[in-house]
Amino acid sequence: MAEASERQVWSSGGVRRIVLAFAFLLLLPFYASLGPMLFQRISRGLVGDTIALALLGLVFTALMALLLQQLIHAVRTRVVVDGRATRLTVPQAGQRGPFFMFNYQSKEIPHADVAAVETRSEVYGGSLAPVLLKSTRLTTKDGTHVVLGYTNANDQEDQIPFPAIGAEIAKRAGVPVKDHGVVRRSVQSRVLGVASTASENTALPEAEIAAINTSHTRNLRLLVAALALLVVGGITLDFLTASRTSFAEMGAGLSKAAPENPAPAKKK
Repeated sequence: MAEASERQVWSSGGVRRIVLAFAFLLLLPFYASLGPMLFQRISRGLVGDTIALALLGLVFTALMALLLQQLIHAVRTRVVVDGRATRLTVPQAGQRGPFFMFNYQSKEIPHADVAAVETRSEVYGGSLAPVLLKSTRLTTKDGTHVVLGYTNANDQEDQIPFPAIGAEIAKRAGVPVKDHGVVRRSVQSRVLGVASTASENTALPEAEIAAINTSHTRNLRLLVAALALLVVGGITLDFLTASRTSFAEMGAGLSKAAPENPAPAKKK
């Protein structure tokens, strides 16, 4: 964040942009090779290999799409707040279609037109691994809602602090920040751009929030323990089923097979 007396600018750092671009370009050749590899397996009738590679391709496609989305977000997202207005380029919320993650909007909102700044925490997913995101949005006097962005309380590394930006805009516009608590949102509804229902706009009680946090912590610990057990079990099984032939015995066998006194090569 670069600050001046009346002007503040928020955007992703250069290091984050470079790392994301490097990771995407590094994985791109491997991703591009999946097409020819699938064609070779299909043309040779390798059904099992084709299905396995197709599943890998689906996972790889999701990973590349997420990485590209993060890269575009780091390059394009920018919020400038000065004494008169807020100029922003942020993801356009509520969009549908396969490219909803890549739709951005650029707007200039005078502070005199800001009616409210609102925040709320949204829980996505079930009790196994819920994700808690805090959204910040502006409401103008004509009823237009502009979502600044989302922040993850558990991942603060190199994030744009949208709640702090909203608080700064509210201070300059002379309006309070309204917090709507914690609500539960559907992943499908957000992906499809469906508006929140009445139940999704109802704040969760403190007891349910505590239960979600407890369940999330417990299940993550069980997941980490299960992964560690699988790794240790795999290494142990591989060690127990490995060949008993040692490298020393292999070397001795090779030395016996070689002639003791090879005949010298004849000179021409």
